[in-house]
Amino acid sequence: MRDASPHPTRRTARLSGLRLVVGKLARCCGGVALNGVLERHWVLAPDARSAGDARHLLAQVCQDLPSDTADVAGLLVTELVANAVLHGAGRVLLTATRRGGTIRVEVSDEGPGRPVVQPPDPYMEHGRGLRLVDGLSTGWGTCARTDHRPGKTVWFELR
Repeated sequence: MRDASPHPTRRTARLSGLRLVVGKLARCCGGVALNGVLERHWVLAPDARSAGDARHLLAQVCQDLPSDTADVAGLLVTELVANAVLHGAGRVLLTATRRGGTIRVEVSDEGPGRPVVQPPDPYMEHGRGLRLVDGLSTGWGTCARTDHRPGKTVWFELR
C-alpha cells in the first residue's frame, strides 16, 4: 500500500488507518496487524530531519508501551536513522514490529558496509550512537537487507 498526501508539505496523521505522512520525508508503505502483531513500514528521505521524523512515527507505534520503553525506542531509532543518513546511501526504510510488550525496530539503507561499535574516546564528537544502542536495547544487530536491495539493516529490540 502506498499513500501520498494531497498536501505533501503538511504534517498529517490518521491513527485509525495506516497513513502517517510527515512532510515530504516519510511515506507509509504499509502495515499489518494480525494475531497481536503490529508491523509498520515507512520510507524516509536521506535527510538529517528524518531522524526526528522517525522518532515521531515510532511514537505512534509505542503509544501503549511503558513511557520509559517508548522513550528509549525514540532515542535509539533517532541514532540508527541518523547513522543511516550520515553513513549510508539512498532512502531509509524504517520498520517497527510490535509483539505484545516487545518492539523490534529495523532501519535499512542502501550503503555498503556494516556499522561497528567504536571504542570510547572522550575527544571524539561522534561515535557513541551504537554504544547507546548496545547498552539500552535488549538486543541488536546488523544483517543484509531482506528485500533484495543492496545495503544493510540495523535492528534493535526492547522488551
